[in-house]
Amino acid sequence: MKFSINKNLLAQAASIVQRAASTKDTIPALSGMLLTAEKDRLTLQATDLDIGIKRTIFPADVASEGSALVNAKYFSDLIRYLSEEEVTIALDETNNKLNVFNGLSSSYLNLYNPDDFPEMPLDKVSHISTIPQTILKNSIRKTIIAAAVSHFKPVFTGILFDFSGDSLTMVASDTHRLAVIKNEQVKSENQPGQYIVPVRMLSDIARILEDSDSEINIGLADNHIVFYTTEQDLSCSSRLIEGQYPNYIQVIPKNFVNTFLVNSALLTRAL
Repeated sequence: MKFSINKNLLAQAASIVQRAASTKDTIPALSGMLLTAEKDRLTLQATDLDIGIKRTIFPADVASEGSALVNAKYFSDLIRYLSEEEVTIALDETNNKLNVFNGLSSSYLNLYNPDDFPEMPLDKVSHISTIPQTILKNSIRKTIIAAAVSHFKPVFTGILFDFSGDSLTMVASDTHRLAVIKNEQVKSENQPGQYIVPVRMLSDIARILEDSDSEINIGLADNHIVFYTTEQDLSCSSRLIEGQYPNYIQVIPKNFVNTFLVNSALLTRAL
């Protein structure tokens, strides 16, 4: 494997994919990032079995195809601090190293066995709905504040995705507070259902999503929920939290003694 690619594009993709790599030393391959060069593109993947992120960069100048599994943190840090715009990466199979060339500098990283990298559930995705990225990003930010960091009931450490018709309602609660937001700008496949997605995954998704009307797809693969673009250049998967989410509709009051209309900016500053 040997390829050349824009350093900034590679650094950005590596920093995103690195979020899914494990920080524990139990299984070395789970702390790795799988690099796959083929045709005119480079694909980066990482997973800790609970969440997984896959990013594809194109175009890439691929001299020879192949794959390598390298420590995600070391690779991301190395690429980020390179100075020249173009970086060339070559696999040294004899010494099991990944050589990185940038201008007059050269570095190498030791490799893991790529056969140990687990297969990510991204090839058999059943599509549920499509939503603008900015809508999903804002919805996550407005609900994630109410989710529990830790709780003896795991369902409260996630956000409920409640699909019904052409709407998506997202709900979070730590049993003391409740956040609910309903989105009508959803293209649904008429597959109503409720899925509880871990806060950790959605926090990373909110950082990755763009503030634009470009769309992101939502689908299911086994017991994972998958967020992916139509171009397939970004895929994020997360294991779903098992359990029954409480009936949040019953908690929301239907009648009020008093109702006040206030300036939100002034209220925020006062609080």
